[in-house]
Amino acid sequence: GTQVCINTIINNVLNDTHPFNDSLNMCFVIVSSFDPNEKEVSPATAHAGDWLNYSINFQNTGNDTAFHIVLKDYLSSNLDITSFTYLASSHNVTIQLKNNMAIFTFANINLLDSANNEPDSHGWVQFKIKLKPNLADGTATLNMAGIYFDFNAPVYTNAAWNYIDASLSSGGPIQNTQIKIYPNPSSDYIIIEHALQGNVKAKLYSMEGRLVLSQSLRKNKQAIDLHSVSSGVYTIEIGNERGEKSRMKLLIKR
Repeated sequence: GTQVCINTIINNVLNDTHPFNDSLNMCFVIVSSFDPNEKEVSPATAHAGDWLNYSINFQNTGNDTAFHIVLKDYLSSNLDITSFTYLASSHNVTIQLKNNMAIFTFANINLLDSANNEPDSHGWVQFKIKLKPNLADGTATLNMAGIYFDFNAPVYTNAAWNYIDASLSSGGPIQNTQIKIYPNPSSDYIIIEHALQGNVKAKLYSMEGRLVLSQSLRKNKQAIDLHSVSSGVYTIEIGNERGEKSRMKLLIKR
């Protein structure tokens, strides 16, 4: 839980035409056990228009070499895609920006598996991108990636969250422990349990930030039909008219 920050500064650069990018500060939270396929963001809270630094870490935990790896990063509509800047990666990579998605292709990466060579089974990529200006306080920006090892189904990372000024609406957020959404992943329906009062709604958003479904919750435990929703990765938010709301949760529709 301890936060560790690393500040890197380059000095004495001759003929530096862009001195404003000669420093970088990144912060990390110390963890114990973790999923090696991980998404990270720094900083976790920011102002509208600030730069966000993202890292995608992946590991081949299969039983043979991975020859071709593709990362598909779903960029939130809160991010200015025109500011996307590649920083570094563990292996040679080609990058495409397509429909609010950053696609990182590691062709012929030949990433060894962890059982035979743990140190050489890891890979990563880093980039930075700006938050759009004029985002309201409390705006939540989610970012996650799907990792495709050869011809296997994607492995999804955790959701990396950034919040504008760390202050949500005046009612304040309820804790995620007061919201239960199951089954997840789901192919036909989900059940939502919550503790909110008043006119409560569940809103489902695509990874591009488009509202896909909005439904009133007249009970504190209610099912929502997902048959009209296409397969994919979504975020879901539960809130009422007083501005009380949960932090967005990830939902996978099969």
